[in-house]
Amino acid sequence: MRRATLADIPAILEINNHEILHSTINYDFIPKTVQEQQEWFHEKTKAGFPFIVAVSEEKVVGFASYGSFRPKPGYRFTVEHSLYLGDKYHGKILGLFYHKS
Repeated sequence: MRRATLADIPAILEINNHEILHSTINYDFIPKTVQEQQEWFHEKTKAGFPFIVAVSEEKVVGFASYGSFRPKPGYRFTVEHSLYLGDKYHGKILGLFYHKS
């Protein structure tokens, strides 16, 4: 596991768009563009939320991000998180550990 970078966006986009098109875990219905995925990445990192990738054999195989849950004041101490794995890793054990240095 490591922090995501802009160089990871194509792999993140591929994983995200696969889930949009082939699953019900993402509430988007239209695949994202590279620009939209970059804007999402910047939004998360600018807000100070972690955005991390899982790497296997030097290839991004998954990603995780956090974000605000809802804008209402009662939710100010809550976050939502998302974890996506590439389709070849569904149903497999992938140990995930992240240490913020």
